[in-house]
Amino acid sequence: MIISIHHSNINPSWGYKMRRGVSITLGFSLALMLFAIGTTGVAIAADPEDKMVEGELVDLRCFITRGAQGEAHQACGASCAKRGLPIGVIDAKGNAYTILASSPAYADYINRPVRITGKVTNMMLSPTKLEVKDGDQWKAVKLIKEMM
Repeated sequence: MIISIHHSNINPSWGYKMRRGVSITLGFSLALMLFAIGTTGVAIAADPEDKMVEGELVDLRCFITRGAQGEAHQACGASCAKRGLPIGVIDAKGNAYTILASSPAYADYINRPVRITGKVTNMMLSPTKLEVKDGDQWKAVKLIKEMM
């Protein structure tokens, strides 16, 4: 049996109805998935906790792609931070915390030991206090609006 569909038999609104049906199905599927996640107790984001993180302030691009850190990388890291690339703190255990702040304001402290206090959620740190090690002493750095 051969079924022949002629152009005159095709309703031009079918394409619209088909797209609308797919959109409704996808929307319903997404809503169902979010409901399932919510009812099973899976946490998408934890409540932020106050924490002090001590480590080296790095530009994350060079650190992640090349493992670059330390004094030898200071000029490059500061340049990356001044261009607005993401920065982070690498603690003694090797954990990387992304700093949720304006990178250029932190450029002078790249690849130096720092202590940053703030709200931490999913390894992202929103700073409220910054201290930079200078010799054996920790010196507080005033956080200006651009640094937050």
